[in-house]
Amino acid sequence: HTKIGYALYFYSYSSWMGRAIYMEDLYVMPEFQGKGIGKALMSKVAQLGLAAGCHQLNFTVLDWNKSSLDFYLNQGCFDVTDKIGYHCMRCEGEALEHLAQP
Repeated sequence: HTKIGYALYFYSYSSWMGRAIYMEDLYVMPEFQGKGIGKALMSKVAQLGLAAGCHQLNFTVLDWNKSSLDFYLNQGCFDVTDKIGYHCMRCEGEALEHLAQP
């Protein structure tokens, strides 16, 4: 058996929508792309989310990754930045250490 791809996910909670599933990574080796494997992996994550009572599947896409963005749009997903105006924010390193100070 050869591992040709993976989906990494975890459960989260939205104060507006309730339980959610977050897909951190979806990866298929380049030589296996275009064969329905990414769709099957994403479908499984969606199935697990629905079975766990999730109301949404969230994930991010790098702005330069046009082929992935097109793939997700073709699955019926949408860009919340365009629709809702969210910005994905991060605090790390020294800023995180400073924020953690009482």
